[in-house]
Amino acid sequence: MFYKEENKMKAFFNIGLTLLLTIILFTSSYPSSAVKSTSYNKNLIETNLLIGISSENDGLKLSSINLAGDIKSDKSVIELLKVLNLDTNEKIRGAAALSLVKIGDERGIKAIEFASRFDNSTYVKKLCKMFFSYYVKNK
Repeated sequence: MFYKEENKMKAFFNIGLTLLLTIILFTSSYPSSAVKSTSYNKNLIETNLLIGISSENDGLKLSSINLAGDIKSDKSVIELLKVLNLDTNEKIRGAAALSLVKIGDERGIKAIEFASRFDNSTYVKKLCKMFFSYYVKNK
């Protein structure tokens, strides 16, 4: 019985040592110059975002709106303006306002300023007021 346990321990030790050596050899022999930075096709991303923004799927629409603001997609401004003015979901309209502020396009800023005073939704009006105030302070 002792003999079998000793063999098991040697086997585990050999496996562990083999894994450790493999990791060390692989990481030290793999040149860092071979790792390429990921490049993105912004035009393709923006085209897909426009499709997402005009989608009927609220989850896809909201994600696309947020990403458009994060990447400061100038191509998305017109679609975001449509969402801000016409969408029935207040949360999606608020997200569109935030993305317009992130992008910083004058058309979007003017629309947010207008909505902060005249929008029918108290929620959207309040958000636009905050976003516009933030934009003016941090311009």
